[in-house]
Amino acid sequence: DGSLDTALQEVIGGTTVEERQARNDAATKLQAAQRGKLARKTADDMRAESEARNAAATKLQAGQRGKSARKEITEERQARDDAATKLQAAQRGKLARKTADDMRAENEARNAAATKLQAGQRGKSARKEITEERQARDDAATKLQAAQRGKLARKTADDMRAE
Repeated sequence: DGSLDTALQEVIGGTTVEERQARNDAATKLQAAQRGKLARKTADDMRAESEARNAAATKLQAGQRGKSARKEITEERQARDDAATKLQAAQRGKLARKTADDMRAENEARNAAATKLQAGQRGKSARKEITEERQARDDAATKLQAAQRGKLARKTADDMRAE
């Protein structure tokens, strides 16, 4: 038995079962350490790749949020500008209508004043014409009366001379 063990040890490389077990355990530990190292490297690589993807996604999202915010601000400015334009147009329209109303009222007042002046002038002219016609009639009547009195006086004077 002892020689068999010794022969077996020479064939196997002179190691005992305990030595082989210790070598096996050491190899297993080395392999486990290597697999752990490889797993940690893979996990680190995956983590780095995930972080890079997350950073890229974050950057894209930030860009998109910025674009959306700029678009929203532009739309708000446009809406504000449109509202201001509408208000300005309404105000200009109101002012134009007021100006037109004021001009219309001024024209009406001017026309009323002109009509009153014209009516007064026509009345004055009509009264003057009536006065002139009355005077002409009175003058004609006075002439006729004078002529008649003269005729009557001459007839009376002729009658008195004849008597």
